[in-house]
Amino acid sequence: MDTKSKEIKLKAVVIDERDYNEYDKFITLISDKLGKIKVYCFNVRRQKAKSISKTSLFCFGEYTLKENKDGYTFYEADIKDYFYEIAKDFNKYELAIEIIKIASYFSLTNEDSDKLLKLIVYTLNAIRDNKVDLFTIKQVFKARLLQIEGLAIESSDLKNIYNHIDDNVVYTWNEIQTRELKNLYSFELDEDLRHKLERVVNSEYKEKVEKFYD
Repeated sequence: MDTKSKEIKLKAVVIDERDYNEYDKFITLISDKLGKIKVYCFNVRRQKAKSISKTSLFCFGEYTLKENKDGYTFYEADIKDYFYEIAKDFNKYELAIEIIKIASYFSLTNEDSDKLLKLIVYTLNAIRDNKVDLFTIKQVFKARLLQIEGLAIESSDLKNIYNHIDDNVVYTWNEIQTRELKNLYSFELDEDLRHKLERVVNSEYKEKVEKFYD
């Protein structure tokens, strides 16, 4: 049996990092081809190690890993975005952490997660760049994630289930479900519409997600 490691390349974002031993760490990635995976990073915490920043929370890029019988080991990364600015703002950081926790719940190992990965990256961009208010970002992210996971209610069924729904909410829900991900955060919602959308999102998560989620 061949026990040699093989090299694999994945587009991925770091959703968790944990120190291990004196110089090592583990990171968790959500990747396009393999979904959620844990990666061992050898010697990255040594002084002057060049890889420490590439294995930090929120980093997005192309990761080169070594795969063997024991799992995955970090080799190199071409980082496209570090999202450093998010950590400088408590409210942005808090929302970004919540976003990746929700995404982590949905992501599985050895599952194509390309759409989920793109949703995370576009959402982190929206949070950092103040594209819309943070409240709207959270609701839009959660609603689109339901669609990606095949759990979203059809726009045409909203009025049959929610008596507070009007045509503006139906239109907005449909836009969230159907827009290209790169344009997902390109509109503003007034206060009334934001709160109506939140009621739908919270109800859908309570019914379809939270009762299965500890």
